Amino acid sequence: MQEPLEKRDTRVQIVIVENGKYILLKHLAIKENITFWGLPGGGREGGESDETAALREAEEETGLKVRLLPIKHERMLAEKRILYDRIVTFLAYPVAGEAATGYEPEADAFSSYNYRLIGLKWQDFYDDTDLKPFTLEAMIPLRRQLAAAGFVRKAAAMVVKQSGSGYEYLLISARVDPACRVFPQGHVDPGETPEATAIRETREEAGLEIRIEKKVGFFFQERNGTVFQTDIFLATPVRDVTADENRRVDWFTAAQIEQIQIPRESRRAIIDFETASETEPG
Repeated sequence: MQEPLEKRDTRVQIVIVENGKYILLKHLAIKENITFWGLPGGGREGGESDETAALREAEEETGLKVRLLPIKHERMLAEKRILYDRIVTFLAYPVAGEAATGYEPEADAFSSYNYRLIGLKWQDFYDDTDLKPFTLEAMIPLRRQLAAAGFVRKAAAMVVKQSGSGYEYLLISARVDPACRVFPQGHVDPGETPEATAIRETREEAGLEIRIEKKVGFFFQERNGTVFQTDIFLATPVRDVTADENRRVDWFTAAQIEQIQIPRESRRAIIDFETASETEPG
């Protein structure tokens, strides 16, 4: 016989960001027979810290191991909603795994648990279209805290050219690990726009002048307490120039990229571009 649902005072939830989008899960409220989209998360268990609970909930509900950024929003509820009187929202990014609809362990453990996970989607980080109030109550202040905290700006160029019926992508050898291939990228200098950084770094590192087409996403990283945001720009080649750095420069198809060492965020940007290209008319 299942136990009744235990009371928990704190809900942790996680805004998991990859390539400028974050995960929303589709929930089914069984008794009410309604569905809604919300952030991954759940109740903090006895003996857990907020951080430990967030890491556990992220993996249970999305299949992803994540890294928590040093940015979070805590809110006390004037009136207790369902089980909780405190909500802590973390900002995070994936470090391992593939996103998939997970499960609610409470559904097996507690007879009164009313919710099931039935879907997953990626929502643009700055797009609030169709968001429910309980999600907006987390996203708006979290974005404000991110802007107030500041972060180190970087920019990268995903340079793409047509190759037969598909595409090829420009990758260079990484400075620290030459066996790893990366997009041309670097820090945004004072007074410089991220677009100008992507153009400059591609010229210096790859010996190629490019034309920026559009911004396609961004990624967070954290190192020693410092938060980095790297903007990714779709670009096309214009002409070869003399590089300032001695990097290996090659063009790879999407199939070839599956076989080489490349950072997770770069691989995700390429997959997203390939997927979008397949769905575009013509």
